[in-house]
Amino acid sequence: GGEVVCAEYGKVGSKLLAHNIVKALGEKHKAALLRNHGAVAIGKTAREAFAVSDYMEKIAKVSVLAKAMGSTPINDINIKR
Repeated sequence: GGEVVCAEYGKVGSKLLAHNIVKALGEKHKAALLRNHGAVAIGKTAREAFAVSDYMEKIAKVSVLAKAMGSTPINDINIKR
């Protein structure tokens, strides 16, 4: 698990988008959502990057289904309640 951050927008293939992805990932994140593009996942191996991507995909599906059923999204504010 862990936090998934959002990288600011940049045109596909641009240095700005690459910079925004690196900035969003920082030193501790393994995944980032790309504003208006999709997502990126990294790992020490291709297998680890795939596992991170697969986990992020499953969590996104759970979030969409929960929202469709009227559930409050899970976030830091709701966890502290």
